[in-house]
Amino acid sequence: MGRELPNQFSTFELTAENDKRTTYGGAEKFSKLEEDTRLVTLFAGYPFSLEYNEERGHAHALEDVRAIKRVNEKTHATCYSCKSSDNPRLWTEMGMAAYDKMFFSEMTPKLNNTIGCANCHEASTMKLVSPTRPWMRRSRRRERTGIPLPPGNAHGGVRKLSCRVLLQG
Repeated sequence: MGRELPNQFSTFELTAENDKRTTYGGAEKFSKLEEDTRLVTLFAGYPFSLEYNEERGHAHALEDVRAIKRVNEKTHATCYSCKSSDNPRLWTEMGMAAYDKMFFSEMTPKLNNTIGCANCHEASTMKLVSPTRPWMRRSRRRERTGIPLPPGNAHGGVRKLSCRVLLQG
C-alpha cells in the first residue's frame, strides 16, 4: 500500500499519529459540547446532544464512531456511511435499501477498513472523482445543492458539496 503515491499515503498515515489542535479543530480528541455549551441546547433531543467530539482524522473514523455515546441498539448502519472504504463494495453487494435497513451493530463486523483514498480519489492519479456516496450522487442529480462538483482537484469544493448535502439530507 502506498507504493504508487508515497507522499499522499504518508500524509494519510499521519492521521493515525496526529493529535494536535489547530485553528480548524485538528485531531486532538475533545468534546465540542464542553468547548461550546450552546451546542447542548442546539442539539437538544437529538443524539448529538449526548456526545459530539472533534473528528480525529481518517485513521480514527471507525474507532471513534464505534465508541461514541450517541450510537445505541436503535442506530442504523447509515451512521457508518462516511466512515469506511468498505462501504462502496457493500452497497454494490447488498444494495442501498438492504444496507439502510441494517442496524449499526449488525454492520460493525462487515466494516474493517477505515476511510481510505479510494473513497474520493482515482487510484492511478489521486484525482478527485465523482462522489462514491450514493446519496451524494442522488443529490447532485436532483441539483438540490446548487453546487456543481468542481473539476480536477478542487478539494475545497468537494468538501463544501459533501457538507451541504449532509446538512440538507
